Amino acid sequence: MSNARQLKKENMRSVIQVIRNSDAFTKPEIAQATGLTGATVHSIILELEERGLLDKCGFSCSNGGRKAQLYKVANDYRYVVGMALRTNKIVIGIFDFCMKMLCEKSYEWMLGDHSVEETVHAMNEFFLELVEENGLKRDKIVAVGVNVPGPVDYRTGRIFSLRGYSKWHNINLADELGRLMGMRVLVDKDVNSGILLIKQLEKSPSDANMLYISVEEGIGAGVMINGEIYRGNHGVAGEIGHTTVQENGERCNCGNIGCLELVSSDFAIIRKAKAILGLPEEKKFTVEEAMERSRGGEKDIEEVFVTATKYLATTIRNSFMLYDPDEIFIRCKWLELNKKLFFKLIDDLYDENTLIDRGNIKISLVNEDRFVLKSAAAIVWNYELESLDSDTFSS
Repeated sequence: MSNARQLKKENMRSVIQVIRNSDAFTKPEIAQATGLTGATVHSIILELEERGLLDKCGFSCSNGGRKAQLYKVANDYRYVVGMALRTNKIVIGIFDFCMKMLCEKSYEWMLGDHSVEETVHAMNEFFLELVEENGLKRDKIVAVGVNVPGPVDYRTGRIFSLRGYSKWHNINLADELGRLMGMRVLVDKDVNSGILLIKQLEKSPSDANMLYISVEEGIGAGVMINGEIYRGNHGVAGEIGHTTVQENGERCNCGNIGCLELVSSDFAIIRKAKAILGLPEEKKFTVEEAMERSRGGEKDIEEVFVTATKYLATTIRNSFMLYDPDEIFIRCKWLELNKKLFFKLIDDLYDENTLIDRGNIKISLVNEDRFVLKSAAAIVWNYELESLDSDTFSS
């Protein structure tokens, strides 16, 4: 790509990033937000208007001079689909160009009970059902982003493996689902799509160094260095859930001993709480119920959460020493439910570590609504819409 073309692409990307997050805007506002010249912004806005992406919507308030033209993203311009493939469900959401949720639906689907072919066909059928139910036009959809709980070659959409599901080994989900849906499908690891969304929401600089920790059924990390996701050679970078925290602990299904997931994941906490309460293995029980029991005076269950916090803090501290991020974002339901545990985690993170100064790094909880679906859609934004190398924005 020539330098001129690359520069135009970067400028267009900057403008689009701003207008996505605006109800209405003027060219001077875009120039100020992006640092681009007025002439460059004028040229880009004209091109986007010609493509049908923008509509005029009146004029700004005057400060004594000429009123500036207001623009907004055209209603019903293009859609983005986000799909989350989980171990027990398939969740689908459809968003407009500004990432406003148009519709969503969750379908119960036990991954271990179905073949790959059955699952892929179900994803397509659920998608068609959602489109039909909401009267949406398929030709308005730009592409589909799918996030999965395992290592992925994001360039090809090939899933390397999903732990505990032997059928899901070396499966090119992008190709198989794309053929059925008749459109571009992009696939990535869930924590990587998560950190992409966080970068968008936080409006982080292009050279951001960030760490995103996800604590759900399993535990993983998205690592961003100089604004780019660090993936490693085999897609397993950030698999902190399978680092050893207990040398004499249980054996994990990954083959390792004493993994973090065995003490700090939602699954581990639920399993230990059920054992303490004498509940049968098949009994439905949630991490919210475990937290309720902990707050209700069940000291043994409270200790489960304290231990989980301790080991999670140790792992995050180790990750900090490896990557030295500017910010750490944590998405964890039970830390959100009990802020005392979150503050304990921060204290544990800094205790007896002279290399990490309080205040030098921002640590916060992620509490974004519909985060998983939005992060799936963020895959499309980062690898398709923002590439600007095709006719993505054409009507």
